[in-house]
Amino acid sequence: MFAKSLVWIRGAGELGSGVAHLLHRVGFSVFMSEISPPLAIRRPVTFSDAIIYGTTEVDGVIAKRGNDFELPQTTSWGYIPVFEDNPDRIRSLSPSIFVDARMIKHYEKDYRPWADLVIGLGPGFSAHDNCH
Repeated sequence: MFAKSLVWIRGAGELGSGVAHLLHRVGFSVFMSEISPPLAIRRPVTFSDAIIYGTTEVDGVIAKRGNDFELPQTTSWGYIPVFEDNPDRIRSLSPSIFVDARMIKHYEKDYRPWADLVIGLGPGFSAHDNCH
């Protein structure tokens, strides 16, 4: 059902990078967003450094800092675009799937209107209140 879907992963830290890595390797069109500067601790295993250095690689998968909130025009992306977190601009890209992996522990907003499928990872998410 979601095999050709555009996936936005918010948070390029340890958890979000693991999800992005897997989805990218199985063929999903994945892009990420991250704050600047990133807060990730174990940065060698995250895509968050793309925000700082422009590109980074984790276990054979490359991430590149995205500019102007534009996605690659090819059908098969060779890398994961990482944008500086700006939800209003990023939502205009119309992702079908939204994965929030920021681990901020408390979420007041209901994210379900943001995409057809909204997945909340970590504490603070409830399918009754703010994700599917």
